[in-house]
Amino acid sequence: MGAGLGTTTDGSVDAPDGTTDRRERRRQRTREDIAREALRLAVERGYDNVTVEEIAEAADIAPRTFFRYFPRKDDLLFVDHDGQLERLREALADRPDDEPVLVSIREAVLEVVEEAEIDPDRTRLKRQLIEQTPSLKAQASLRQRDWYDVLAGAVGRHLAVDPDEDLRPRVIAAAIVGALQISIDRWSQLPDGDLRAKVTDAIDLLDGISGLRTG
Repeated sequence: MGAGLGTTTDGSVDAPDGTTDRRERRRQRTREDIAREALRLAVERGYDNVTVEEIAEAADIAPRTFFRYFPRKDDLLFVDHDGQLERLREALADRPDDEPVLVSIREAVLEVVEEAEIDPDRTRLKRQLIEQTPSLKAQASLRQRDWYDVLAGAVGRHLAVDPDEDLRPRVIAAAIVGALQISIDRWSQLPDGDLRAKVTDAIDLLDGISGLRTG
């Protein structure tokens, strides 16, 4: 047996005292702090009127440090994207094998999107900024494809087909992503909306497509 060293998810070796974990947590906190300051400034002045230098100053970092955390300014409002995708994959993997695939997808998606209700005002502000800013809308569309790919893979596994060969997984995944997008957009426009209920209702509308069912 080894001396207690473990390999982290990125392939690096984690020290016994958790140094790598602490470093990654600090890095994530810094990313979130920068993103929070960027959102505040964008709400106050308009997204296109805020510079990287101003964001860096508000976050108390050097402009060059900014680019260690975000390759582009347009990445700022999507700081949680990779974490959400990972949670979606994990939630899908944890669902029972004999469960209807649409139920598995609905419950996995709900685990991820309900985090938006932890700070609903911040989530709504981000949605509004994205809708008002063409460059952010373009970035949002690109990131939706990541969700689409994960969901298409889940449907493909359920149907025992290759999503690159069979149209059904990608068509169904596109419908699910569309339903999710519409439900989040509707929720973001309502001060007292129930996001979980809207997502559930939207996905359940797909019941019966290609043999899928929600219960």
